[in-house]
Formats: sequence, structure tokens, C-alpha cells
Amino acid sequence: MAILSDNFDCRSFLEGETAAHGLAAAAFMALTPARLDELRRRLAAIHFPPELSEYLKKSEAMRRDPAMAFPWAGSILMAAVPFSILPDLSPPLPRAKSPDTAGVIAGYAARTDYHLYGKMLMTELLANLEQATDKMFKVEICIDTKPLLERALAEAAGLGRVGRNSCILCAGSGSSCFIISAMLDLDLPDVTVKDTAPLCHSCGQCAKQCPNQVIGATPADFKVNRCISSLTMEKRGLLTDEAMHLLGSNIFGCSVCTAACPEGSLPEDFPLDLEWLLLAPSGEVRRTISGTPVEYAGVTLLRRNALIVLGNKNSEVSCNLIKEFLKKTNSQLLIDTAQRLLAR
Repeated sequence: MAILSDNFDCRSFLEGETAAHGLAAAAFMALTPARLDELRRRLAAIHFPPELSEYLKKSEAMRRDPAMAFPWAGSILMAAVPFSILPDLSPPLPRAKSPDTAGVIAGYAARTDYHLYGKMLMTELLANLEQATDKMFKVEICIDTKPLLERALAEAAGLGRVGRNSCILCAGSGSSCFIISAMLDLDLPDVTVKDTAPLCHSCGQCAKQCPNQVIGATPADFKVNRCISSLTMEKRGLLTDEAMHLLGSNIFGCSVCTAACPEGSLPEDFPLDLEWLLLAPSGEVRRTISGTPVEYAGVTLLRRNALIVLGNKNSEVSCNLIKEFLKKTNSQLLIDTAQRLLAR
């Protein structure tokens, strides 16, 4: 474990990086034996919805114990990054020409993928840390893709509080941030830059504005099986009639509960051209969505969602587009989805 000299000022370093990169908050969190015991107790108390139990089964033990997944780590560098600073795409995604052929993409997803931008940003922070400390150290960057309960750890580090919408709330930014983390084999102290947000308990705007009544009194009451983000990104295969209805006009993600949070500032939702999505060659679609969060869903899932949105619109234009697509697709999932929608 690398030990830093007394000349390195952790707080000044974090303050400088937070200002330079427009971060909502940043922190070092020491992984001492006492802190790890505290984190294990905190993480053991987290409730996973039944819908996620199978998905998390293989990694649950590691998620509840950072030392199991990263036994070499002595500290964590964490930062909350506002979605609003994500770079725009150039060229942008194809915009719908008519409401009848528009499918809503959550605003953050129509910009540069936050995983890619977050990794680039964290890499810069780590390079600056290496230069400031004059130390070489082992590191692993984590952004939604590792067995790490990042929101709970961010709360423990003092970046903010987990709100009713299950997002991290940061002072001055609401819940419109994503978290980037780096596990370090450095012996660093606990330091947090930016005051933490107050406990989320009295506003309730996220629950009031959620179109599908997903949000309950606590994060443990979150109804994943009704969440538009989960249905459009994670739910594979043929959807039930109820789930189809729940999608509304959304083909990827939903920003309602995060946009409703006071102090937040999110990119505006984007109306994607569903005629292009359904009728353009698959290769063109893949190239166009490359480097955005939308790429995660893949072309087939996006097209399934697009068909459902067109069916929910139930206009002459939208139904004709479903029929036109049905003539050209060879995907059994998309054929079954289109036929069910047209049979309503």
C-alpha cells in the first residue's frame, strides 16, 4: 500500500479538480478495517427488489463487501458528475419530423455516453493525482459496470444522499448526476468537497410526477417492474400488454423523476425519428448510436420499443409505419410485437 507524504494536501487537490471539471462533489474515502466494517453493515441493510435478485445473485456478496471485490484497495476516489456537462453528439441523432413518428429518449442518452465521458474524466483526475503525489499506484475505474454499490458508497463518502427516486442527491445539483469511482491502493484519508444534500423526505415531487407510480416512501419501495427505464433498457423479449402501455412514448430511459428533483438540471429529452430507426439498415443504426448510452439496448430492443410507442400513439401514420416495418423484418420478436399491436 502506497503511503503519501505529509506534503500532499488532499482537500486542496479535490477542490481544484472539482472546480476545474465542473463536478458536483468529490471525495476520498479511506478503506480502513473500521470503515470496511461500517460499510458492510450499511450495505447489508440495502434492499434489492425481487425483480433484480436473479441478476444480482452472482455478485451480491461482492457488492455488499468492497474488500471482497477489491482486496488490494486502500481508498476510493469518488465524484458526482452533472449530466448537463456531457458533450453533445456531432452529428446529433436523427430528430423526428412529426409527433406521430417520435420516440422519446432520455436527454442524457442523446449525448456522449456517460460511461465513456466518465472514464475519460476519471483518467484525467488519476493522472493529476499521480503527478501531485509523485506516486505510482494500482487503480480500477468503476462506472456502473463493476460489483460496487456506488450510490450507497457515494452517500457514505459524503457526496450526497440517496433520494426516494433511488438516485444520489447532491447539494446544488439535485439528482441530475452520475457517479464515477476509482479503487486505489493508496492510503488516503476521508476528505469530502462540497456540502452534502439534505435528507430527501419532504418534497415528494419525484413520486408525484412519475407516470407509472414507481416511487414509494423509501428506495426499498421502488417498483422496478413498472419503471420505464428498466422496461426500455433491461426487460428483454416480448412485453405484456400492461408493460407496453407503461412505456408511453419512451423508447429509451426516462428522466421524469430526476428532472422533478429540486436544484437539478438535465439535458432535455430527445424525440428520435422512429421512421429512421425502423426503416434504415441495421448497420446504419448501429453506427449512428455508437458512443451513446442508447447503444446498450441494441437495435432489436430499440425497434421493439419503437413499435410499442407507435402502437401506443395509435394514429393512422404510426400504424402504417408498423405495417411497413412488418413487411421487411425477419426478427420473430419484432414480428410478434408488431402483430400484437396491430391486432388491438
